[in-house]
Amino acid sequence: DNSIKYASPDRNLKLSFYLTEENGRAVLNLEDNGVGMKSAEMPRAFEKGFTGSNGRTGRASTGIGLYLCRKLCLRLEHEISIESKEGEGTIVKIMF
Repeated sequence: DNSIKYASPDRNLKLSFYLTEENGRAVLNLEDNGVGMKSAEMPRAFEKGFTGSNGRTGRASTGIGLYLCRKLCLRLEHEISIESKEGEGTIVKIMF
């Protein structure tokens, strides 16, 4: 949902799902070319109710999506991380 909601108005949405391996673990990568997040906001990405500044303008948001993803991953003993560059997009990684 975030990839679609925060797609850049300046280019067509590109959404990729692919598997890689890191340290003997399978990693599901979810990558988009949306508006991305500011580096200063990245540490708060998984906080309950947090909406980055790019998500507060003209978009309805609860800030609960990434929080719930993290809670589920922790419950299943998986790891989740996020990488993002403002203006370029975001990659969410789930390690199994």
